[in-house]
Amino acid sequence: MILKARSDPIFSSFSGTQAHAENLGGIKMSKMGKHHKDREGRERVARSVKRRLTLLIALLLAIVLILTFRVGDAWWPVWLIEYQTLLRGVILFTAVLLLLLSPVIVEANSNPRALSGPGKNPEGPMIN
Repeated sequence: MILKARSDPIFSSFSGTQAHAENLGGIKMSKMGKHHKDREGRERVARSVKRRLTLLIALLLAIVLILTFRVGDAWWPVWLIEYQTLLRGVILFTAVLLLLLSPVIVEANSNPRALSGPGKNPEGPMIN
């Protein structure tokens, strides 16, 4: 009697995990599963970019500190001693600029947009 009930189409969805696994053979991943996977990938990329930006800004600030406190200036080349203030200013400006632009950089890398071009947008700019 139980076997007959499981073969009945009305009870096929309630028959347990084995029948459910057989029914999933031709079904693609649901949209929720895809979005969850995409979101995890974007979060992973965002974490990676944040980590790299943090290391780059820390490296630039370490170089600025080395130039400011003249650590090891006996081994510095002459051009480095002459342009020390200029180099310190450029490196500090770059670090501040990276710090201010870091949210934009993280968003651009973790959520890229497809650019329209020839073949993508038929009403877009025509290249002759």
